[in-house]
Amino acid sequence: MSSIRRPVKPKIKPPKKIDGGRSKEENWARLASAIREIQNHNASKLSFEETYRSAYTLVLNKHGQRLYDGLSELTEQYLRALTKRYIIPISTNQMILTHKSNSLDQLSILNAGEVFLKALIQLWDDHTASMTKLRDVLKYMDKVYTPTKNVASTWELGLNLFRDVVLNNSETSTDIQFTLFAVIHSQICLERDGQVIDRSALKSCCDILFELSELSPVHLKSKTKSYIPPSPYEKSIYTVLLEPQLRAETEKYYRDEATSFLESNDIPSYLKRVESRLEEESNRCLHYLSHNTSPIFKQILEKELISNKIDEILSNSATGLVNMIENDSIDILGRLYNLFQLIPEDGPVNLRRAIKHDVIRRGQSINSDIMTLVDDSKSSKQPSTSMSEKKPSGGSDASTLSLALQWVRQTLTLKLKMDNLWHTSFKGDLDIQTSINEGFETFINMNPKASEFISLFIDDNLKKGLKGKTEDETDQILDETIILFRFLVDKDVFEVFYKRHLARRLIQGRSVSDDAERGMLAKLKVECGVQFTQKMEGMFNDMRTSADNMKSFKTYKNTKEKESENADLNVNVLTASYWPISAQVNTCTLPAEMMRLQQQYERFYLQRHSGRRMLWQVTQGSVDLKVEFQNRKYEINVSTLAAIILLLFENVDDEEWVSYQDIMNATNIAEGELKRNLQTLACGKYKLLEKDPKSKDVKVTDKFRINNNFSSPLAKIKIATIANRVETTEERKQTDEKVEEERKHQTDACIVRIMKSRKQASHNEVIIEATKILGSRFAPTPQAIKKRIEALIEREYIERTENRMIYRYVA
Repeated sequence: MSSIRRPVKPKIKPPKKIDGGRSKEENWARLASAIREIQNHNASKLSFEETYRSAYTLVLNKHGQRLYDGLSELTEQYLRALTKRYIIPISTNQMILTHKSNSLDQLSILNAGEVFLKALIQLWDDHTASMTKLRDVLKYMDKVYTPTKNVASTWELGLNLFRDVVLNNSETSTDIQFTLFAVIHSQICLERDGQVIDRSALKSCCDILFELSELSPVHLKSKTKSYIPPSPYEKSIYTVLLEPQLRAETEKYYRDEATSFLESNDIPSYLKRVESRLEEESNRCLHYLSHNTSPIFKQILEKELISNKIDEILSNSATGLVNMIENDSIDILGRLYNLFQLIPEDGPVNLRRAIKHDVIRRGQSINSDIMTLVDDSKSSKQPSTSMSEKKPSGGSDASTLSLALQWVRQTLTLKLKMDNLWHTSFKGDLDIQTSINEGFETFINMNPKASEFISLFIDDNLKKGLKGKTEDETDQILDETIILFRFLVDKDVFEVFYKRHLARRLIQGRSVSDDAERGMLAKLKVECGVQFTQKMEGMFNDMRTSADNMKSFKTYKNTKEKESENADLNVNVLTASYWPISAQVNTCTLPAEMMRLQQQYERFYLQRHSGRRMLWQVTQGSVDLKVEFQNRKYEINVSTLAAIILLLFENVDDEEWVSYQDIMNATNIAEGELKRNLQTLACGKYKLLEKDPKSKDVKVTDKFRINNNFSSPLAKIKIATIANRVETTEERKQTDEKVEEERKHQTDACIVRIMKSRKQASHNEVIIEATKILGSRFAPTPQAIKKRIEALIEREYIERTENRMIYRYVA
């Protein structure tokens, strides 16, 4: 029977001792010698394997503490010796601690600082080079011992020792870290003052401070698991200690510089300085400080150089904002705008406020200058007492027109100026545009004659100012006018003047272009709606209908009333509700030929429109007369009343005088109109009549005769009736009363429409919505709206509910 052989178990032999049987102290002695050689840069003489094995053996045999303490002690001795030899002698030089000095010492301070920095950098480079090699040799200790004992690794130990032994060295009156900070600050100040420094040395020192932690690694590792440790930047000496000092010193530096620079330089130079300083500090942080310091420095500069100096920059009487705008300093204003945008809390709002105030100031100056001339015109050219009793003609003489045109042109010039600066310097900033517009709205509405002036400007352009201009040029002029029109708060006042001037242009045939007239009307309709232009469009329709009627009238005369005629008649039939002309009964005595033509047209018109009533407005018409003076024929255009007066002299001897009273008795023209037309004929530019005695005013004791010596180089002459120079106080009162009455009607209609659509609404809702709707025509006050609500309640259009603050519509 065969036997079964069992396998023999191999014997496990213990590993050979790697230390060759050496004791702990023998291993440490060999390792300490190697560490010193590495620190003395003699690592090439060593065997990496043997050195590594010695460290490995100590850790493996539970002697890691001995190794760690020995490494710490040797490194400390090494750093202390080098610090004492190379750093301390330099750090005691008082020159490197100097922050301020005169220009003669700056070079010495600069050189002393650079020597110190380079010595410290050399020590750091030596130390980190040796610690790098030691970290490789002691890798097993970092893997096994330091994590379990919660102590710093080899590299971290080296950094901490550099911090404690070198920077916090207590062998001098001031520690080296203090000296280092002082040198860094000194070098920065020197560079700010224009010196060229060694940026690479500063960068290296800042990098050292980034590497060194102000917080203990052991302390950081002892936190709970949920603790999120700070980043290297957050715990570095640079961030914790140096950066706050740099912040404080930078604040003081630029606070002092802002004050001193402004005292000796103008604002444009200061703005340029601020711009360059911002760029310099950004580059400084980029090249040798930290990109994290850049926003801190930027914030400091924005505060010290801009925010704290806003008032001085803007309000400087010699070179501030007012001067920049006055001189159209596009680049400087652009720089100012860009800098103020850097401080969003204060900059933009203060700039907008200053721009608005400057626009108002300039506008008030325009207003003041023009109104002074208006007052002068009133005092120097005020008509006589009898003349001042005339009814308003709705126009102004050349002087007032000139002032109106001057005001509008100066205002448009200012608007063009500000718009140009808005586009170029202020980058089309919509908030600044709003401020500019608010400024224009403020000063334009401070001028009580703004509505009249704008209407006169449009009137002048539509009568003659647009002659020879292209369609695009015409549109540009009208668009510029609309810009000013938008700024008017009380657009209904403008409407009164515009309708008055439009009526004169249409009746007198003075419009240079029908397309331009309708183009302006279309623009007004876009701005204010159909209701605003409804009556004006009715005026145009009347003129078109009148032209058609005249064609029919000519046919009527040729077929039904064939009579020999010495005159042609042109009649404009106006709808009373459209035209701003007060209906007046004609009391003057017309010459026989005029009366015959008037009756002829009346028969024609009433046959076609039975039931209508015609009220002839003689004061609104004009007559073309063919006259002869000194054997020369002239064609003269005068008002109808002036023509009646001239025709009175047709049957009077040339040398015969006719008294004022005889003219009044013969013509029955109202006293005010008679004086105005006699003044036009006898005292105006074209003196068709002679007056005795000679004076500028007409009195009831005067007498008149034909001026046989009249001559003119023109064959066709248009003689405009002398109009009121300015709107008198009484006329202004009448205009205001008319506007106020119209506002009442518009407010009533608006409230009724609101209540009809809502059926029921609170007092505040009615006030808010009515203000919004009426705002396109004028700015109603809550008190005015409340009065109209009360009036509508009395008239039973609306009623109060049980809650007296809620209204109900009454159907």
